[in-house]
Amino acid sequence: MSIRFGTRGVLPCSRNLNLLAHAQMEELDIGSRCGGFGECGGDRVKVLKGAEWLSPFTDAEREHLSDEERAAGYRLACQCFPNSE
Repeated sequence: MSIRFGTRGVLPCSRNLNLLAHAQMEELDIGSRCGGFGECGGDRVKVLKGAEWLSPFTDAEREHLSDEERAAGYRLACQCFPNSE
């Protein structure tokens, strides 16, 4: 399985790391203010393709993201894990 952050190209990803950790490995600052605990809602990312390969929405995501945002593909990077390699 692979992941792409904007123009960074295709990168390998691990199901043991959330999207925030993958972004941090690429030295991308995507705005996590709480350290990745799902408390701030600041690490919103938009998943353009492959949402079916990600973990289900968490309670923290339901709290911080509106129904419209979730339908549009937004996730909290700290709460979102790849489902397979």
